[in-house]
Amino acid sequence: RTSRAESAGHQSPVPSCILSSAAMRTATLLLVSASASLFLAAPAFAEEALAEDEPFPEDFACVANSREECEISFRQLRAAAQTGEKALAPGEKAAVAPAKDEQAKVEKKAKAEPAPRARPVVVTQANATAAGCTAEDQAAMAKLGGGNEDGTFPKVSSECGHAAYSWFSFHPSSMTSCLQRRVGISASCAACFVKAGQYGVDHCKLQCLFGSWCSKMCLGCSAEGTEVAKTCAGVPTPQAAYC
Repeated sequence: RTSRAESAGHQSPVPSCILSSAAMRTATLLLVSASASLFLAAPAFAEEALAEDEPFPEDFACVANSREECEISFRQLRAAAQTGEKALAPGEKAAVAPAKDEQAKVEKKAKAEPAPRARPVVVTQANATAAGCTAEDQAAMAKLGGGNEDGTFPKVSSECGHAAYSWFSFHPSSMTSCLQRRVGISASCAACFVKAGQYGVDHCKLQCLFGSWCSKMCLGCSAEGTEVAKTCAGVPTPQAAYC
């Protein structure tokens, strides 16, 4: 009995190796848990540190109520910009800057260059440059000469004009044939002086047909028709003189 009682009152001690194993397991669990907590908290700490240390760019405008909201907005914008840059191929990234520079050069050149000037429009009248009389016609008229005497070109031209007026009307063809026959000029050259005869009939009938052809009244009235004939001829012509 005594031996049983003594054995019941004194339990056998736990082996030390079992205690060491349990302590190691507990320490390992604590270490793993602490490492996991640090691993999960590291990005947040790093992001907060980056947000605190990195200043906002000058062109970044934030209207939020707190710095935390501004930091969130800034991070979102930065992430979107990085995503856009990654979406571009390497060749496209290199072409963006030169394209902008080229566009700026074109706009600057367009502003610097003056507007093109409009070219003047030149209207040429065929009748003003086309001479009705040739060099041979000029020589034939010069042979008769100017003045108011019989046989001079102005006197012959006046006589042909008077002869072409009959039955209260002027006949241009009659005056043309008369000048060709008596002066020896071409039909185109004679037509220029027919214009002067027609002008005299239309505007100076009283002063010229029923008066002296070389008077100041007749030559003064028909001066405009004479200028038309000179322009049409295109060569120097003998001029009449007052009588």
